[in-house]
Amino acid sequence: MTNIVMMLLMIGVTFAIVFGVILYRISTKAALYMSSSPTTRSHVQLTVKTTAAIINLVVILILDEVYGAVARWLTVIEAPKTEKNFEERLIFKTFILKFVNAFTPIIYIAFFRGRLVGRPGRYLYVFESYRMEECSDGSCLMELCIQLSITMLGKQLIQNNLFEIGIPKLKKLIRYIQSEQGAFQEEEKQKKLRRYETDHFLEPFGGLTPEYMEMIIQFGFVTLFVASFPLAPLFALLNNIIEIRLDAKKFVTELRRPVAARAKDIGIWYDILRGVAKVAVIIN
Repeated sequence: MTNIVMMLLMIGVTFAIVFGVILYRISTKAALYMSSSPTTRSHVQLTVKTTAAIINLVVILILDEVYGAVARWLTVIEAPKTEKNFEERLIFKTFILKFVNAFTPIIYIAFFRGRLVGRPGRYLYVFESYRMEECSDGSCLMELCIQLSITMLGKQLIQNNLFEIGIPKLKKLIRYIQSEQGAFQEEEKQKKLRRYETDHFLEPFGGLTPEYMEMIIQFGFVTLFVASFPLAPLFALLNNIIEIRLDAKKFVTELRRPVAARAKDIGIWYDILRGVAKVAVIIN
């Protein structure tokens, strides 16, 4: 019951934030159209679309960290019997929350925006003041492209690249400062530390789940809405070429050596990939 209630609550938070961004777009557009500056009025659409997409990106990055912690807490109190069960349940919860978080704004623009406006004489209003937003004359594909490109590129650049290198370095620095080596720097400089002593100050290996999760979410961006953003596969390829080198540096210089473990296959990730691929066919 705790798992179900908390998962529904977190998904509800995502929906509420998407609704908040919708209100931001409606109200900001109305305010900018009343501006006295002709330049401001002529660039209303682009300004509102871009700023709303950036707000969505920032919220997604923050909630990703929150949802990861919530999913782990829920799995811990669930107390699965084996380590494999623990990992599979953790992966499933994390995937559901992060998938909903990343794709809810995009799904709204693709399938719901412009279809909930009412009709002439009986338009749908929010808070009795603002009419629900409509698509531009062509369709919502351009807005979908802007939202998808900013979200995908922002997640890859900030979350997948900067955070992956920056956070282990920061934790390593904090551990160094808090340790005896930080307290007795002058004394430590006089003697040469052994390799295992040096490695102790590296970040512990946290498993491959975050790496797989990045690839699954990226696979979703590349397949689910590729019709609106055909350059997505190219950006994914470029990101992965950079990611290979960054991960190599991270695993060699920033993390402790992982304990080897046998695995028959990639486990639950294969089922998730197959599910996303089937959904992608339907959506496209």
